[in-house]
Amino acid sequence: GDGPKTVRARFRDAAGNTTDELSATTTFDATDPTGLALTIRGEGPDGYTRDAEVVLALAADDATSGVHEMRLAGDAAYTGASWQPFSGGAAWTLSGGDGDKTVYLKVRDRAGNEDEASCCQALTRNVRMRILTQRIVEDSIADLVTDFIGVTFSY
Repeated sequence: GDGPKTVRARFRDAAGNTTDELSATTTFDATDPTGLALTIRGEGPDGYTRDAEVVLALAADDATSGVHEMRLAGDAAYTGASWQPFSGGAAWTLSGGDGDKTVYLKVRDRAGNEDEASCCQALTRNVRMRILTQRIVEDSIADLVTDFIGVTFSY
């Protein structure tokens, strides 16, 4: 299993002479990191945010060698993402436009074992509204409903 391992050895030459025992200790770690969690701090109701600039809350655990590095990306291929020291939070810019956004997190421990998680959040900046207009027709009011239109708000 995982944990400290010690290797001991003695060497003998052709004449039969042996060395004192030599030893080396290392930590064996074949287990992937666990407990990965990725959320957006300060998101609104139902997972919505109106800001493209967000702060990610990150969590991971590795009992044997510790979580060492992480990569964050906006796509599952981790395009352009480089390894950086693991931390519990990171600034992130969500991709443009409205709709569901996915942020991908990959972590690795000091032994090189990797695990990954992803998190979907929705970014809403545009509001769609129905425009209700009224017109007077022979002393009565008739409601005319126009099609939906997009209204963009700036922050």
